Amino acid sequence: MKYKIKLLIAVAIMVIVSAKFNSVLGQVTLNSNNQTGVVPNPNEYVGSGNGYNLEFKSGTASLYMKLLTNGKLGLSNPANWLGGFTPNFSFDVDAGDINLHTFTNSYRIGDGSTGNSFRVLWHNGDTSSIYVGVGAGISTTPSSTLNNTLIGNNAGTSIVNAFRNVAIGQGALQNLVNPIGGESENTAVGVRALQHNYAYGGCALGYQAGQNNDYGCSLVAIGEEAAQLSLHGNNNMAIGEAALKHDAYLSENIAIGKTALEWMSFNPGSDDTCVDNGTTDV
Repeated sequence: MKYKIKLLIAVAIMVIVSAKFNSVLGQVTLNSNNQTGVVPNPNEYVGSGNGYNLEFKSGTASLYMKLLTNGKLGLSNPANWLGGFTPNFSFDVDAGDINLHTFTNSYRIGDGSTGNSFRVLWHNGDTSSIYVGVGAGISTTPSSTLNNTLIGNNAGTSIVNAFRNVAIGQGALQNLVNPIGGESENTAVGVRALQHNYAYGGCALGYQAGQNNDYGCSLVAIGEEAAQLSLHGNNNMAIGEAALKHDAYLSENIAIGKTALEWMSFNPGSDDTCVDNGTTDV
């Protein structure tokens, strides 16, 4: 009789354990550490196989992460999950910050391959700078390029020994190398504004404004292609489309209006002022 009672108890325990184990396996399968057959083996995985969301809990069974049946992963805190948080994106963070532990790492966009996944947000280890866009700041040296804000495709590519610059736009301030005086302090807003620049103190606003300004320091160029090919003149101001566009050596000039002083490339006297309304120079 005692033997039968013990046997019944043992059977009952096995049934309970089996039920609990099957309940666990309904959410998570751990059949083997070594996959067999064709890889990947669909019968060997860690995950949900019962049509329910897969929940990851910690501590006192508090929910922190959930993988939905549609493949969307959510990360939050227990209170927000209880409040109704539901992931709407492939990876959705509802609480806390996402951190890159290594300063020279970045956030990327691409197809996942090494050659076709591009940095789009980083600072290359220089916490005083920020680079946003494919190719932005890609060849900068943190120790020699501090306090730079570079936004746009290839903005500030190849900046060397240049400080306190702002570049916004595709190719803006691209190739700023060893500016005169070792300072820089340029502001370029527009596609290829101040591209290929080796000077300091420039302010360019507009499409290709101040482009190819080799050594012209303290340049103000506002307008499409304003002072676009200015090479060596200092302290010039060009306001208007193509104003001072082909200035090669002029210094301390003011050109206001469309094409004002556009073709004036050399004048020993310099110090000219031109206001052009399209028909008349003053």
